[in-house]
Amino acid sequence: KEKEEGKETQKLSQRAVRVASEFFLQNRELREEIIQLRQEVQELQEEVQVREDFSIIKSSQESQVRQELQQQVQQLQQQLSSLQKQLQEASSRDELVEQQQASPPSLSSSEQYQLVAENEIMLNDIQERDDFIQQLKNERVNEHLAFRRQILALKEDCNRLRRERNAAHHRAEEMIVLLRNRNNSHNPPSSV
Repeated sequence: KEKEEGKETQKLSQRAVRVASEFFLQNRELREEIIQLRQEVQELQEEVQVREDFSIIKSSQESQVRQELQQQVQQLQQQLSSLQKQLQEASSRDELVEQQQASPPSLSSSEQYQLVAENEIMLNDIQERDDFIQQLKNERVNEHLAFRRQILALKEDCNRLRRERNAAHHRAEEMIVLLRNRNNSHNPPSSV
């Protein structure tokens, strides 16, 4: 019976180590997600600056686009702060798991079961955060694509207006030349 309990304890210890390793891997992926979100925030802020320098867009449309981008930047910064807080909590759990692994294997079977259950709960929490992060990324990509489509439409409108202005200017020049020729034909210069 003692051998069976020893084997069971060994299995539980191996399972606890495996769950802890998966937890560390998930925590590292969470850090990488935060770094990527920081880069996206910086890119979006640079894009806001570029849009502010885009003087062709009408003032009302430019103000609306700038406001939408600033709101997106603010939302991403809030999400980043929340993720950083979650990372701090995960780091604290890292230290707790490391202390549990460094301590001598003097845990009873019930304590081993409890440790494995707690680690599985941690993994479930991390999976939920990962799903939430992926949802935020998808929403951000969709908003970014919609914004680019809006910018392209504005550029097309500007180009169309520029072409219409040039065409109107060209027609006006032709009318001026035509009127001058007509005046000259009706009023020939008097011979001296």
